[in-house]
Amino acid sequence: KMDENSSMDDEVISSLFEQGVCLSFSPFSFDQYLHISFKHSHACKRIVKQPSYYGGKYVYIKYYHFWNVILKMRGIITYFCNLKQVHEKNILGKLGQGYKYAIGMLNEGRIGIAAQMLGLAQGCFDHAVPYTRQRVQFGKRIFDFQGMQHQIANVATQLEAARLLTYNAARLKEAGRPFIKEACMAKYYAAEVATVTTSKCIEWMGGVGFTKDYPIEKFYRDCKIGTIYEGTSNIQLSTIAKFLDQEYDS
Repeated sequence: KMDENSSMDDEVISSLFEQGVCLSFSPFSFDQYLHISFKHSHACKRIVKQPSYYGGKYVYIKYYHFWNVILKMRGIITYFCNLKQVHEKNILGKLGQGYKYAIGMLNEGRIGIAAQMLGLAQGCFDHAVPYTRQRVQFGKRIFDFQGMQHQIANVATQLEAARLLTYNAARLKEAGRPFIKEACMAKYYAAEVATVTTSKCIEWMGGVGFTKDYPIEKFYRDCKIGTIYEGTSNIQLSTIAKFLDQEYDS
């Protein structure tokens, strides 16, 4: 229903704001940048996998302290202005450091995108695999064909690898250690895995996989943005290569 109306249900949106999932950063100084934590990565992954997940009382209680970090920000309105002249006292951060602030947020945001793509891919996988276990063709379940089993096992392995890359990047960030290369790896790989997973899931389900009777086609449509925003896949590869060059140079 939300997909058909091109909008999220008001109750879901309200729950997300109340629990802090809709906002990825809290008030910060310009020396701290965006804060992406392991818990936030888990939140992104779960909400993309199942939008109603964060409406549950159990999850609200479990992550109570995390959700309430930014509750007081939910009433902020959107304001548009035309900046022609800005007085020196009104400059945010240090003069000439805008790119530094922006790229700092971008680097951390990639962990969130990796979590988003991981949740999307896992959600799609979790819808498709049960179908292959129920659908019978030529006297046996689709899942029982060796060719299908190998494909499903391959995708499951890629999903687990993407999950570990994402969690590793988030943990490095939380620990205050260098994480840019790992964030790029997580974002790049999770986006690529999401593309492969959603495409394969449609194939496993046959013709019905591309119909709106099942959510698979929506996952397929949604995953493409993962290879584009927060830096395209080629940008991630270039950044990873740059860090590798520096590592071997030393």
